[in-house]
Amino acid sequence: MRAAPLLLLALAGCQTTRSQPAKLLSAEDQELAGAGFTPAETKAVADTIAAYKALAEKGRRVAHAKTIACLKATVALTGGGAGLFQTAKTYQALVRLAGGGNERDDRVPTVDRSWAIKLVDAGFDLLLTTTPDYFLQDISHFPRFLANTGEGRKGFAGNTLTGLSFDEQRVISRHLVLRTPNMLAAPAYSAVPYRYGPNGVVKYAVNPCGTPLLTYPKSLPLPKKAGPDYLTDAVTASLKAKKGVCYTLFIQRQRDPVKDPIDDPTHEWTGPFEKVGELNFSGPPQPAAACEALDFDAWHAPADNAPIGKVNWLRRSVYKALAKERKSK
Repeated sequence: MRAAPLLLLALAGCQTTRSQPAKLLSAEDQELAGAGFTPAETKAVADTIAAYKALAEKGRRVAHAKTIACLKATVALTGGGAGLFQTAKTYQALVRLAGGGNERDDRVPTVDRSWAIKLVDAGFDLLLTTTPDYFLQDISHFPRFLANTGEGRKGFAGNTLTGLSFDEQRVISRHLVLRTPNMLAAPAYSAVPYRYGPNGVVKYAVNPCGTPLLTYPKSLPLPKKAGPDYLTDAVTASLKAKKGVCYTLFIQRQRDPVKDPIDDPTHEWTGPFEKVGELNFSGPPQPAAACEALDFDAWHAPADNAPIGKVNWLRRSVYKALAKERKSK
């Protein structure tokens, strides 16, 4: 007889447990979990999106907000590679050169400036920055970095000293002292990796034709009397002075997963670069609105050339959310 109350209690406990359904993951969270994200890293993605939205001005980009130039180009691939790069073909492209962060004055030191290349008829976007390394080693650090960016220079400096790893601090310090007098006379790098066929992994780079591609760019003096739009002025002058501006497109293959890590872009790869194509710019810059109306996203790519690594998955979620936010304004 004594067993009956215990049995009833046990059954009641089972019923209570069954009445509490497991929390369902969103489709976005399921994708991140499939990419190896921990719950803490998934939360960091959501917090990053929230931080970007808090900083955003109505209808404007926060990341790389200022259009330096919007340029038409042709991209001729040499063929013999993987995915899109398997076939020799020439594509029409739009290229957005942009400032770093939400800075509007080209003279202000910034963490990075960017190239966004859209092959219009290929469904392929390539995102590059002016340095071969990226300042984010641990994605959980990014929300606080963004929040402090909105608090001005003191907030930015304070977070850099207290909220980032040594390697992240090293990369940011390196970026802030880099001076670029002309974005159409300097290299650009993907900094983060991409698939190259079913088994290959590469990074990309572009460099002025006929000049050696440096593993890290040189800092050069700015023009005398440089104004707040000196980079736009320099690009326009380059296109006027020449019949066209030529850039070589390279890949850099991963040699070793330890020497060339996928999930730590604070350390640039040091392997050789291989030519896979050529970009040619001609004609005057296009109106900035022609590029700002577009969504540039590294995930606009065939499977054999898709982004890889946690930083790229973070960017995927952030770009998707911010593009949706801009279009809803």
